[in-house]
Order: sequence, then structure tokens, then C-alpha cells
Amino acid sequence: MTLKLAIEEAIYEKAPDIAGLEVEGVVEQPKPSNGFVQLERTKAVNGQERENGWKEVSGLASLADGAVRTIEISARPVVFCRIGKDYYAYSESCPECGKTMSSASLESTALVCPACRGRFDVMRAGRGLDKPNLYLEPFPLLMERGQAKIALPGL
Repeated sequence: MTLKLAIEEAIYEKAPDIAGLEVEGVVEQPKPSNGFVQLERTKAVNGQERENGWKEVSGLASLADGAVRTIEISARPVVFCRIGKDYYAYSESCPECGKTMSSASLESTALVCPACRGRFDVMRAGRGLDKPNLYLEPFPLLMERGQAKIALPGL
């Protein structure tokens, strides 16, 4: 927009008798997605209100460095792991084979599927190390004063 205004201003300055400008072939670019998870209250199909928002996660602060644990949050299994001081949360389903990651292991920064041995980089949003086009589904996770909170879309 700044460039458009600068060009128009330069044209009007050099040709003051021009009444207006029309530019053909210029299409407004779609706004890029900001990548944020929408957190809001929605109505469930059966009429009961459900909440897409932050849920507290009990017992995560005791997870040892290099450990993996599956915890069920609102009836949804979530794989949690810890590397150093940082905690990570991912969907329990392996994007390569579709099997459960509930007994996955952590090898350095790679979460390894117990069924297909697919490896996913925990520190890089679950990017597949063997197949970079595959990703584990990451979930936003906050640690505040030893208490973990997770945002799970679509609950």
C-alpha cells in the first residue's frame, strides 16, 4: 500500500492535470494466516456448550528431562515430552502410520513412533525427520509457576 501511494503521488506531482488513476491487473493479496489457534466457546451438536480453550494439565511438572508421557485431556490423549526446561505437547496419532504414539520414545530431540519408527523433531513443531512433509500435530502449551495449561482446538 505504501508503494502504491508513493507511485500515485509521484505521478500526480509530475502530471497535475490527471484527474485519476486506474490500475488494471492488480489483485489484492489474501491476508496470510497468523497461525494462531482460535480459542472460543462453541455450541456442540447436542446443544451442550463446549469450550475450546486452555485446560490445566496435572502432574506435568514432575516429567523428567528426556521423558515422554501420555495424559488424557478432556477425553483426548496427548503426548507430552520434556527436553531440558522446555515442555512440548503433540497429538497422539502418528501421521505416518496412524498408530498411537502413547508409548513413543525420545531420542535426543526426536519423538519416535513405536509402530513405524518414524521420527519427528519435537523442537521444530513435530516436523518429520525421515519424511519432512509429515508433521505431528502440536498443541500450544504454557508453563506458569509449575502449572501447565494446554489449548486443544475442536474439543
